[in-house]
Amino acid sequence: MHSIRMKYLRTSAVLMARGIHAAGATVSQAVKQVDPAEFHELVKKKEGIVLDLRISEETAMGKIESAVELDFFRKDFVQKLEAMDRSMPIYVYCGSGSRSMSTSNLLVELGFDEIVNLVGGFFAWENSGFAIENKKSHDLYSTASARGISNPLEDVLS
Repeated sequence: MHSIRMKYLRTSAVLMARGIHAAGATVSQAVKQVDPAEFHELVKKKEGIVLDLRISEETAMGKIESAVELDFFRKDFVQKLEAMDRSMPIYVYCGSGSRSMSTSNLLVELGFDEIVNLVGGFFAWENSGFAIENKKSHDLYSTASARGISNPLEDVLS
C-alpha cells in the first residue's frame, strides 16, 4: 500500500508541475462527465479509445470491454498520453473517479478534442450491472482493429 501511495504522490507531483491538481480537482468544462449508462452507450459505438487508468492488480479483477490499460502510476504516463492522437475521442475511467478526473484535466491541457469521464469509475460501472471483461489485458492492435481503427496507437501504449 505504501508503494501505491508513493506512486500517487509522484504522479500528482508531475501533474501539479503542469498546473493540474490530482486530488480535489475540478474538471474542465471540456470534459463530458457521464454516468455508467451514458458511458456504456458511448463506448459501445466504438468510436474512440477507452482508457483504464487502474493498476494491474485492479484490472486483473475485470475491466470494461475493449479498454486499453494505462496505469496512472507509470513513470512515463504523461508521455504515453502526449503520444496519442488528439483528434480521437478518449473515454477514461479508474476505480472511483479521482485518477480519471486528474487525467481528464491533463488531456484538456494536452489539446485533446473529446474527453469523456466515467463518474464513479469502475465501481459505479460494476454496481450498475454492466458487463465486465475478465481477461488480464487487451492487445492494443486487436482492440484498434476491432473498433475499425487502423492501429492509431501502435507503439504508444506498449
